[in-house]
Amino acid sequence: MDKNKCTKVSFIDQSNAEHYISKLQKTSKRKFAPVRSYLCEKCLNWHITSIEDNRISIVKKDLLKQIEGHKIQVQSKQNQIEKLKCKNLRMKNYIEELLCILKMRNDEPNA
Repeated sequence: MDKNKCTKVSFIDQSNAEHYISKLQKTSKRKFAPVRSYLCEKCLNWHITSIEDNRISIVKKDLLKQIEGHKIQVQSKQNQIEKLKCKNLRMKNYIEELLCILKMRNDEPNA
């Protein structure tokens, strides 16, 4: 077998490989569908793979960490808002109670 010959499916250019990836992502039932194309140094044709480029994976992981951090911050803010709502409700009830007491005192006949 020729050392420069690949056994993988080859595409003549990146455009054809990317088009095929797009088609497979819509129709494939495979667990891991192809996600990118690459130029093969061995045969100088384009191939497709379901393995993400390391640089993309690193950026993706970093973004997922950032998203997780933002989710935690949002949850913390939502908890703070709920606590403030409860405190606001207690204060409102207390003020209404005080107003009711003042009204009752004002309605009492002066002795």
